[in-house]
Amino acid sequence: MGKQMFSDLLRAVVLGILLALACFAAAFLCGLALRHNAASGLEAAKNALCLLAALMLFLLSGALLSRGKNPAAFDAESNGWRRRFRVLGPKAVLFCMAVCFIAFAALADALLRAAG
Repeated sequence: MGKQMFSDLLRAVVLGILLALACFAAAFLCGLALRHNAASGLEAAKNALCLLAALMLFLLSGALLSRGKNPAAFDAESNGWRRRFRVLGPKAVLFCMAVCFIAFAALADALLRAAG
């Protein structure tokens, strides 16, 4: 069980990192295209990642509040969830992804502070 938990956590973190990188790149390029400045690209990426992380945490809080109210709403076996994550549920994976988004936003903020 411990090895499967570690494998699932690693898989969730890698998924979070990949999604955070994709969102970071898209927001950075949009900010760079609009202002023609790398600092504004980093600012746009930081703001977008913070907003997306806040939305993920908002969804997570709603999911935690509605725990046990409708157990048939998410059928893990029918959509192949258990093929990808054997131990972790969708709430834990969403939390790992939100943490990765916050980490990349902090990295963008650190780059902004070091540059300016």
